[in-house]
Amino acid sequence: MHKRPVPQWVDFGDRGENYWAVGMAGSRIDGPTLGAPLIGRDDLTESLARLAREPGSGHRVLWLLGEAGIGKSTLLRYTHDIASSAGVRVLEASGVDAETQQVFSGLHQLLWPVLSYVDRLPAAIRRPLDEVLGRAPMPAAIDMFACRHAVLRLLELLTDERGLVLIVDDAHQLDRDSLDLVVYAARRVVGPMPTLCSARGHRVPDGVDPGVPAVEVPSLTDAESAVLLDRQPGIPSDAARLDIIFQAEGNPLALIEFGRAVARSGSGMLAGAGLDRLRRVQSIFSDRLAALAPDTRTLLLYAASGSGYESVDIVTEAAGFGSDLSVWAEAERSGLVTVDDRRVQFTHPLVRAAAYSDCTVDARRRAHEDFAEQLHDDPPCRAWHRAAASEGTDESVARDLEDAAELSQRRGGFFEVARALERAARCSPDVNEAARRYAMAANAAYMAGDPRWGLALAGLARRTTDVPDIRSAAALPTASILLQTAHPDESFDVIRRTLTEDAPTDESLVLALLFTAVGAAHFSGGEARREELRRLAEKLPETISDGGDFMSPMPEAAKESVRRLITEYSTSTLGTETVEHRAEAVSISAQISVLLSEGTRAYLSENSVDALTYFTQGISALRESGSLGVGAMGMTACVGALIDTGRWNEVDAAANEASDVAAVGRMALVDATVETHRATIETYRGNLARADDHVARAAALFEPRANVALAVDLQRVLATISCARGDFEGAFERLQGLFGADGTPLHSVQSARALADFAWAGARSGQHATARRSVTAIGRALGSRPPMRIRLLRHLAAALVSETTKTAERHYRLAVLDPDAAEWPVERARAQMHYGEWLRRTRRPTDARPLLSAALETFEHVGAVMFADIARAELRAAGGSRGSLVRESAGGWSSLTAQEQHIASLAADGLTNRQIGEQLHLSPRTIGSHLYHVYPKLGVSKRHELRGVIDTVAQRSVN
Repeated sequence: MHKRPVPQWVDFGDRGENYWAVGMAGSRIDGPTLGAPLIGRDDLTESLARLAREPGSGHRVLWLLGEAGIGKSTLLRYTHDIASSAGVRVLEASGVDAETQQVFSGLHQLLWPVLSYVDRLPAAIRRPLDEVLGRAPMPAAIDMFACRHAVLRLLELLTDERGLVLIVDDAHQLDRDSLDLVVYAARRVVGPMPTLCSARGHRVPDGVDPGVPAVEVPSLTDAESAVLLDRQPGIPSDAARLDIIFQAEGNPLALIEFGRAVARSGSGMLAGAGLDRLRRVQSIFSDRLAALAPDTRTLLLYAASGSGYESVDIVTEAAGFGSDLSVWAEAERSGLVTVDDRRVQFTHPLVRAAAYSDCTVDARRRAHEDFAEQLHDDPPCRAWHRAAASEGTDESVARDLEDAAELSQRRGGFFEVARALERAARCSPDVNEAARRYAMAANAAYMAGDPRWGLALAGLARRTTDVPDIRSAAALPTASILLQTAHPDESFDVIRRTLTEDAPTDESLVLALLFTAVGAAHFSGGEARREELRRLAEKLPETISDGGDFMSPMPEAAKESVRRLITEYSTSTLGTETVEHRAEAVSISAQISVLLSEGTRAYLSENSVDALTYFTQGISALRESGSLGVGAMGMTACVGALIDTGRWNEVDAAANEASDVAAVGRMALVDATVETHRATIETYRGNLARADDHVARAAALFEPRANVALAVDLQRVLATISCARGDFEGAFERLQGLFGADGTPLHSVQSARALADFAWAGARSGQHATARRSVTAIGRALGSRPPMRIRLLRHLAAALVSETTKTAERHYRLAVLDPDAAEWPVERARAQMHYGEWLRRTRRPTDARPLLSAALETFEHVGAVMFADIARAELRAAGGSRGSLVRESAGGWSSLTAQEQHIASLAADGLTNRQIGEQLHLSPRTIGSHLYHVYPKLGVSKRHELRGVIDTVAQRSVN
């Protein structure tokens, strides 16, 4: 099962047996000043002060968690004051419940004080930021990747000038797009920029990596509670004082408000001891509100009904007071709100809640209606106010919300899309329309990276309707989420039942379901699933979908590519035909679908370079559209392809990004695959302790019997670790389990990749005969036309366990000299290393040295310490060194015949085999045969390496 990561709790000292860190509150509800020290500050306040004064001296990101009133906001205000007094720039924003659906409203708050710095950015970088901040017309679709880049560049510009601290209060109520940008920037920015966020509850909000450093702000001790209470005006009697301390349970807001209530109305205010203390605090705020004049209460109702970003002028006018701002005087004197920078801000969320809930339903409805009348220029906000004002269901409101969702989708805000569609479904009078909107909302929630929400919405859709296409639309995100959370069998079963029982007629939907089924079949590993998929693919409808919904699951331009993938996978013909993908001027959604489809096809066909190209382009497009979670599986394939193609310097960054996406969406399959890739490369790098840690994390995330592909990969990396520790017998035993007695791979793709490892472990553990029989059986099971990569691995495996010298050398040469081997440089280097080992042991050190030198060069280039150590030792044993490579190659030139030298020179000049043959009146095949024998004599494996050898020979002739 997938175990959700827990926050990285930060230890600031041992103060209380249930808490890792100490927190406190100030003496006033609106926060402390530098002259009024915090109560219970100790280690936590000292740490925050150090972060504020010296950005970069501690955590880059720190979350303060806890219940309402525990002191999170006070701590952040304290940090703000300390930083400001030290000359450090502070940018801050705060979340408001009604604002969560307003795209980029939090970013606007955060960057408003530094808009002049935005103008310093290059125009091309500044443009997307101007668009989301309202300084330029909003485009049809927001480029989220460019927006992230612009925010990053802006923050780095600010940190270059002086220290910077970001503070986000009530981040759980910040709009999702702004929160994503803050999380991204905090992780990526270069320079000193600590980011402090607060959130209500005991865990970081969904959408944030659960492993970030976090502090759960604890309750005050009784002694600290007494000090805080004694600082308040009108100290209560001893009996009431002790009662307040007891009932507040260390919550600073409760202490302050209970003390005020007792001072104002007597100790009878504490009689409701059975009630939740925060409910009672809210009731005290209600009493304070009730004491205000009716007009003031009306103003506060309208302020509470707004989104939180309207100016005080708009709120005043909506409430019916025109432009007269003097009406706010009593509200400000009450201490319940502040009016600052033309905005109305409540001093605490519970005040806002009381101002809104203490009015009649009619009064709240009237407030929302008045806002809706004023906001014709803001359709999404107007739609939300109309929804809040409506009674029961209203199709016109539902349509407005769906239109607002479409606008948010074009802007890249899938979280807002899901919220709007969910609300639209609740407003829909027709049950089928409600179900359709729930299904769309489920898909949007999946795109936003919130699988639990997506599953809940999909369940509502399926329970609400019997319409097959709507039920099938809800099945799509359900199946996708089940696959990503390491339940491929359940995912496949959902698709099978949907296609056989609901029998949808929408071609786009069926293709999308079958595309997901390909992934489910691959990871579950059973060949029976492939056959079942073939039968399901026969159900593809002939009708063309009308594409009516703006979130159509399969764009028209992508259908041909997806159909080809489904057909080839289900009939085991992947990679038997070369298909050239042509870039067309189609929508971004169609491009993404095509790129992910072609990337999957290339990955399953062992075409690593193409897979990396397609997935990289597709993931880049998903970044721009703000739906990176959809490409999470492709991101893991990218990490694997980077390892396979020798681009190891890019692996860590790609793995980090994939892990971030997996953590946000609780994607166990993605998380486990990335951890397995990390274990693989750390083993190759020689970091075995790190590799062990990654293996342990991966193993805890999935059930092996239900995830055969992952289980095979994990066994392979465990075997590699065993080899690195010299336990070849243990490695051979593990790898034997990846194949049946008749050679049939346990998994058709993943098992075959372990073939050379299996042969090496068998040979090194002295089990040549057993390994040879198995390699022969596996070779038969793989068939006569396996992918090129598997063909090369099969040759290497056969060479490693061969009985005769002639057979061994033939297979080694086929594994090393094939030009296509360059696509997998590390695997080719391993073939060179093993061939060199074999040549040295057969008393041919001169032939061995160029191969071992070439292998060592590759291993050192990528950082494969495990294999570099072996190659270096073998090279020394063969009497060579790194510097001998060119000398050996140049020396090999004299061993060539005159015709071979002529052919090699022409090949070095860039001529093809056909062009060389035409000059020398020989067939291209004869030319290829000559080069086949020339390469090992010169210690090279590719045509372009010939030029270096020839130039060295020429230079030596001149000297």
